[in-house]
Amino acid sequence: MALTTTMARVRSRADDLKVSAKISARQLAVLVGMSPTVLGNAFSGVTYIGAEKERELSDTTLLLVELELALKPCRLPEKNDDLRALLDYVRENKTEPTRVREAMHSLFGRSSE
Repeated sequence: MALTTTMARVRSRADDLKVSAKISARQLAVLVGMSPTVLGNAFSGVTYIGAEKERELSDTTLLLVELELALKPCRLPEKNDDLRALLDYVRENKTEPTRVREAMHSLFGRSSE
């Protein structure tokens, strides 16, 4: 079974996050409430997880990438509970990554790009 376009993007972002932010596929699976085995099978094209779960993974990986860039020179939290709390806070308060970037700029007095 071939990967959907959405899952291909999710896998690519997950690979990038693994290198840059040390977020494993296992952590990503836990963040979206799925089994790491199921996510691994979805990444390899063995299992189709459905459009809704793909969208949730896509939204989560995109937000993580955007926050990682916005937080520079700081890093995303390493612990799952802290990372989940950050994601929940950003989503609940509808905080845009650009606002985070602006706050970091005001703290450190330089652009994070």
